Amino acid sequence: MISMGFILILNTHFNPSQWEKDGEVHYQGTSIDEKLLQEIRGLLPIPAIGIYGKGPIRRGTRTDRVDYTSLPPSFLVVDDVVVNDKGEPTFRFRRIAGIEGIQSKTLLSKLRDWPLYYLAPSERVIKILEELGIKPPSEWAGYIR
Repeated sequence: MISMGFILILNTHFNPSQWEKDGEVHYQGTSIDEKLLQEIRGLLPIPAIGIYGKGPIRRGTRTDRVDYTSLPPSFLVVDDVVVNDKGEPTFRFRRIAGIEGIQSKTLLSKLRDWPLYYLAPSERVIKILEELGIKPPSEWAGYIR
């Protein structure tokens, strides 16, 4: 049984390989609420799910709409979050495993797709994963608190 806690949901449509390896994700043009920032920092390292979304992306002088929701999400662990002087957060993460057999849109249909980053109750996320036939890696689940 996995204990009650929180899982950080990270959504991006800026890089179609964002969740494929350890790295960081910068949310330019957003600002993180101080209360949410403190909650996340109090839970570090925190289990996360990296999901691919869809939305506008600027390419030079034009704006295109991209849709990466057919890509699979990933199990991550976020080790740190830093905020620049504009209030924009950057999350540093380790990739534990890809979530095989589903597309991001399947998970997005059961989770919120906005805001781009938020805390979700672990019991709810685990229940959704179980309904989809997905068993989270024990290494990842061990970070839930």
